[in-house]
Parts: sequence; structure tokens; C-alpha cells
Amino acid sequence: MSLPVQSWLQRFTERRTTRECATRQFMDGDDVRFITLTSSNLFELVRRHQFCEPLFYHLNAVHLIIPPLRDRPEDIPVLLRHFLSVHARAPVPRLSAAAWQRLGTYAWPGNVRELRVVAETLASRELPRLFEPDDLPPPF
Repeated sequence: MSLPVQSWLQRFTERRTTRECATRQFMDGDDVRFITLTSSNLFELVRRHQFCEPLFYHLNAVHLIIPPLRDRPEDIPVLLRHFLSVHARAPVPRLSAAAWQRLGTYAWPGNVRELRVVAETLASRELPRLFEPDDLPPPF
């Protein structure tokens, strides 16, 4: 986000005064919480004056580091089953052991977003209810 937007957001988090924000009016005393996500090193950006330091301290109240999907392959089945249940018509597609193996060894450069797209693709296909490795979308 640009430095002017960072500055505005920092002032908003500090003052919490009545301001028009998009289509919602925030009132004095409203409980506003921000959940932010970045793959950037904000400590380094603050040091280089590319991220507003006061805003960094407002947003860094709870700091979670979530490893990329490639570093936690045990999460792939849980997440894929969830995404399939959301996007598939009943019955939910199943994958063979070989298909699971291929998904578990993939590097997932697109992280969880890429896994969600794979689930959407599988759910939209009119293939057998048991997917084999050859049924997986590219680049598998």
C-alpha cells in the first residue's frame, strides 16, 4: 500500500474519530480490528522508510508466521477436502493414493490460493469420482 494510504490508516487507528471510509461511517468508540497479511519483511521496509513505522506498531500486536504450504504438506489433505466440499456438487470427488502423493510432493508456488484453484478445477470436471494423477490439472 502506498505511503499516503499507510499514513491515513495509521491516523485512523490512532484517533478512531468519525470518518467516512468507503461506504461505512465509523463512529467514535467503534471497535475496529485489522487483520493484515504480507509476504514482505515489514521490519526491513520500516528500516528503509518504505513502511510507516507507527502503523507497523499498531498492526503488529499479534504476529503470526505461517509457513508456506510446501513446508506443511500434512495440511494439503485437510485443505483440499474443505475446498472440494465447498465447490463440488455431491458427492465430493475422491483422489487415489497416487494422486494424493503427487499433490503432497508438489512445491505449491501459489500456496493455498493455488490449492483452492485445483479444488475448484477438480470439482468442475465431469470425470470419475476417483481422481487419478493424470486427472489432476497442470502442472501436475
